[in-house]
Amino acid sequence: MDGYGKRALVIDDNEDILYLTGTVLMNHGYNVYTASDGYGGSEQMSKRRYDVVLVDDDVPRLNGLQFIEMCRMKWPETPIILMSVDNYVTDHSDLAEGIFGCIAKPFESSRLIELVNQACHNLPHGGRFKPPCDRRKTDAGSSLLKKRDTGLQTTKAVPLTN
Repeated sequence: MDGYGKRALVIDDNEDILYLTGTVLMNHGYNVYTASDGYGGSEQMSKRRYDVVLVDDDVPRLNGLQFIEMCRMKWPETPIILMSVDNYVTDHSDLAEGIFGCIAKPFESSRLIELVNQACHNLPHGGRFKPPCDRRKTDAGSSLLKKRDTGLQTTKAVPLTN
């Protein structure tokens, strides 16, 4: 398992994305925690150390870019991956200084795992993160959302367990 014992925090206001991203990460051994907005994400960050954080750029109360800015001050070593459906954000990775990378939604689960594994296993010592963003788009027909089980939902700010 790629992420055995690693903690991942996923912040998104879309419950389907929280569930699907969490499921993909759990299937690769990650301990997954979720939050539905930036404020909830910052509360989760205060409770425990995470090996990687995935945040949507457009979440309520404290948007993704504000969340990243706050995290760089409090937890500069934690790699953050920005998720976005907005091509402008993914094409201009310089909008969010200090991110490990970004990924366009919808995304392939293999690309998500590849990026999360890189973030967890290639942590620089004392440096800032600034790799290029992933500009590859996923064909909507192969989207993770097509494979979802609509009877399942996640609970906000509660760890998903195996």
